[in-house]
Amino acid sequence: MKVLVAEDNRASRVLLEKLLSIQDYEVISTDDGEKALELHDIHDFDMIFLDWVMRKLPAPKVAGVCCKGWKFTQGPCT
Repeated sequence: MKVLVAEDNRASRVLLEKLLSIQDYEVISTDDGEKALELHDIHDFDMIFLDWVMRKLPAPKVAGVCCKGWKFTQGPCT
């Protein structure tokens, strides 16, 4: 599974990367919302972790774009 981690706090981002990698997830990470949207456009992510308050674009705006067209069985966008 491919996972996007968008977190501007370096320590939190690295911790999430390590925890997910240990579970054999392919992790791509960034420290700002605009870059998260760019990555979303070029990758097919199975899961996205968003920091609520990020530089450039906050999580609610990023999630609003990322969730369009997705079909969810559970989670905040259902």
